Amino acid sequence: MFLRYIRPGAATVNTLAKHLSCTPATVSGILDVLENKKFILRNRKGDDRRTVVLSLTPKGLRFLGVFENFGKEIEEIISEFTEEEQEILGALLMKLTRRLIEEGYAFDTDICRTCCFFKPNKYPGSEDPHYCECLKILLNEKETYMECPDYKEALN
Repeated sequence: MFLRYIRPGAATVNTLAKHLSCTPATVSGILDVLENKKFILRNRKGDDRRTVVLSLTPKGLRFLGVFENFGKEIEEIISEFTEEEQEILGALLMKLTRRLIEEGYAFDTDICRTCCFFKPNKYPGSEDPHYCECLKILLNEKETYMECPDYKEALN
């Protein structure tokens, strides 16, 4: 999904490792398996032989389609829940996610949420509730996952 939606045409081992909060060596091992299964291609970038750009193969795109369809089926099932049930499910999933992050089983990779310029829910209820003080723009939830050239980590 990273290769298809987050960094299509520009994904490298290092950007993928950063996004997944792991080492390039770990990512390389995973990519070896995906390449052996013919899901991805590794291509050298121009004159810089050290930079490897990753892309999906047609087989990889078909495999990804299976997961996209599964996601749509889950959305259909959830749409049959009452509004109250959906809110309860959302709260429970957020609680589970937070706990998995705290225990080190998952990583919080939301770029914006760790940026000093990010102001979450500045406009609650809006389609674009978040605000970036650096770029002076409103952001929706999906946009908080995009890589930003002006990102500056917040001091905690």
